[in-house]
Amino acid sequence: MNLGVVITQHLLYIAIATFVITLLIRSFRYARMPIHLRWETYPVPHEEGKVVEFKELLSELLFIKRVFYNKPKLWLFTYPLHLGIYLILTWLTLLVIGSLATISGILRLNVVTPYHYLMSVVAYLGAGLILLGSISLILYRIINDEMRRYTVPIDYFNLILIALVAISGIVAWCSTDPLFVNAVQYVASLITFNIMTTIPNTILTSPTMLYIYYF
Repeated sequence: MNLGVVITQHLLYIAIATFVITLLIRSFRYARMPIHLRWETYPVPHEEGKVVEFKELLSELLFIKRVFYNKPKLWLFTYPLHLGIYLILTWLTLLVIGSLATISGILRLNVVTPYHYLMSVVAYLGAGLILLGSISLILYRIINDEMRRYTVPIDYFNLILIALVAISGIVAWCSTDPLFVNAVQYVASLITFNIMTTIPNTILTSPTMLYIYYF
């Protein structure tokens, strides 16, 4: 068995576990914060009830509503990036669902189905929007005088890194596993704790995996 594959797969387990544990710790800390601090951080209409509060949070999360109203030009460049990230997360969810379907026998290994085409559409659209949004934001921060004054080098670094991640994902998908047949098989092996002989380039260079390692 390839030692590099074993190490990489175990590192992926560690990365996922670290992400989940960190998320739980931050959520616990946030839950213990005084109410007034939470309001200042996430201003939502608490007085109008939980339903209104949830709708406000959902609209802000999905559409970045406050940026749209306060900075409409910035929203035009920012929203494609955020929408692309949401689509990549959707693709990851579809990938896990497809792997579970493969494990249960609903989908057959190495057989292309309409589900694989659905994953491809979501993934390529998401990566394309991420690439478009990150490049647009870089140019906007350079051209716009106000944004340029408040932009520090780390902002450019992050946007360039995100653009490179999106490019690497698109190239890997198109060249090695355009319909994510191997990716589904690999995620199934992660779920069942089986070590594959090789790791698909789709997994090694995909945006989702790099996001996990980077953030």
